[in-house]
Amino acid sequence: MPCETPEMELANSKRKIAREFFILIFEREAIAICQLANEIQGETKMEIDNSIYEKLSSFCAYQERCENDVKEKMRKLKMEKEEYAQYLTRLKDDNFLNEERYVKYFVSGHAKKKWGKTKMKSALGGKRIDGSLIKKYLDDMDEENYDEQIKLQAEKKWGTIKAKTPRDKKTKLLRFLLSKGYEMSKALNAIKDFR
Repeated sequence: MPCETPEMELANSKRKIAREFFILIFEREAIAICQLANEIQGETKMEIDNSIYEKLSSFCAYQERCENDVKEKMRKLKMEKEEYAQYLTRLKDDNFLNEERYVKYFVSGHAKKKWGKTKMKSALGGKRIDGSLIKKYLDDMDEENYDEQIKLQAEKKWGTIKAKTPRDKKTKLLRFLLSKGYEMSKALNAIKDFR
């Protein structure tokens, strides 16, 4: 190993000091940049309050809910509108909230309650559900069962209607079927044979 002269030792120590100085400066700048990035991220991303999230997830777990139902619940909890998106996203990610599943169960449940397609479409539209999603599940309904359901409803109601003329009786029956949400063409078809 060659012998270092005092000038070489001085130059090597200066290089070492300069290297440590630059490392120190870069570390400080890197820390400052990370802190700034965290502050910016903190401003755009609010923390989720676990107690509120627990209330919303329980609300959704109790029965199927749509996004509009959850927003209404958030309003009742006096939450800020800026917080809605973050909670809705988390509920969707955790599969507590699913619009398609909601529409599927809504249509099957209300068909059992003998609601017509028009009434279901109106109710789902009032909850601001996407029209294509509503159409998909209403079109999936079994048409034969649906037509049979309308006829059964008409026959059941026909015996209870009091009217002076058969025409008035048919008119009342038609109004009844329309109020249940059945389409005009289906209702007319169901009552055509009544006398």
